[in-house]
Amino acid sequence: RLESLERERRDKAIEKFKRFLEEHPDRPEYTPDAMFRLAELYFEQENDEFLQADERYRREMKRYEAGRRPSQPEAPRRDYSQTIETFSKLVRNWPDYRLLDGAYYLLAYCEQKTGNPRKARDLFAELIVKRPKSEFVPEAWIRIGEYHFDRSDDPEEIALAKNAYEQAMKYEQSKFYDKALYKLAWSYYRLDRFEDAIEHFKQLVAY
Repeated sequence: RLESLERERRDKAIEKFKRFLEEHPDRPEYTPDAMFRLAELYFEQENDEFLQADERYRREMKRYEAGRRPSQPEAPRRDYSQTIETFSKLVRNWPDYRLLDGAYYLLAYCEQKTGNPRKARDLFAELIVKRPKSEFVPEAWIRIGEYHFDRSDDPEEIALAKNAYEQAMKYEQSKFYDKALYKLAWSYYRLDRFEDAIEHFKQLVAY
């Protein structure tokens, strides 16, 4: 009951923000905040829709595995199209917005989850350039490193990953510091720089 009520109120809030933006498309004191909140609501809505679809899929899979369904159900796919459209418009039209880094972060996250890792990498890179002091910068470097680390065994790709992890390690107070150290050690290992790999794994154990 509470989930149904939440969905109903979220739908109403979305409609109100949409009407507000239609009436005030270019008010710097209000418009970007309204766009950011609308995009967040879209994200919650689209994520909720995926979770509901995934729950139905799991139920149908159990029926299929038990022989009570003739064909295997199709797994749901995430769709953040409205979130992406709204955040894209926000970063394009309001480049000086105070929460621009948050918009870039969620935009990159959605692109990553919907199967566009290269686009996500580029957005994380834009976040770093445009908001170099953002709290999201250490994680952005990690995400960039993961893109290159997971892409192939090409030494050039691994070297790019190594460079990204080294950038992330500059933020020693970040909660991603240990992950950066761990993946940096693995990058050295994949580059056949075994002594460097051992040294960084030892640093990780000490950390």
